[in-house]
Amino acid sequence: MRVSVAILLAAVLVSAGCMQLSRSSPPESVFYRLEYKARAVDCEHSLEKGLLVRDFTAAEPYGQQRMVLLGRNRTIRFSGSRQWVASPGNMLSESLRQDLMRGGLFAEVLSSSEPGESALELSGRILTFAAKRTSSGYRAVLRTRIRLNQAGISGKTLLGKTYSLQSASISDIDQSRFAEVMSGLAGELSARLRADLCRKIEN
Repeated sequence: MRVSVAILLAAVLVSAGCMQLSRSSPPESVFYRLEYKARAVDCEHSLEKGLLVRDFTAAEPYGQQRMVLLGRNRTIRFSGSRQWVASPGNMLSESLRQDLMRGGLFAEVLSSSEPGESALELSGRILTFAAKRTSSGYRAVLRTRIRLNQAGISGKTLLGKTYSLQSASISDIDQSRFAEVMSGLAGELSARLRADLCRKIEN
């Protein structure tokens, strides 16, 4: 009888241990990317020059893949298991490069990892890339400073502008919805930037 009780007690302890391990297992990571349909921007002219799009840098804490949530009292939280596929700076610069390449504004559009020389360079710095708390929920906020320079250490700045975009309020901070809304802001940024570059070329 004592042996049976001991065996039963051991089984219960093992079972409890397994349940504890199961509960402490971290949630599976889910990754999101910027996805949008680029809006066409009509431009009558183009430059017979190449453009190098450099990887965008980012102010902290936006240089990482974790989604950032900003509270109304300036607190910062991170979404642990919900992440971007790459840092916001890399995602945004690559999306803009693809749009510029398809738009035909420049003779060629290269990334930092591609060999070749370009007469012009596009660089940027992300200032905000987050879901920000509001009185009625959250809104996506995207702020970035972008420059178009002539290549070289002392290259002239042809365009320098800070773009500030924000979405309508989202009632629930569902990460997939946040990624969708942030993608829409990225698409709007792309359209505004290409329109500004077009005006610069025409002038």
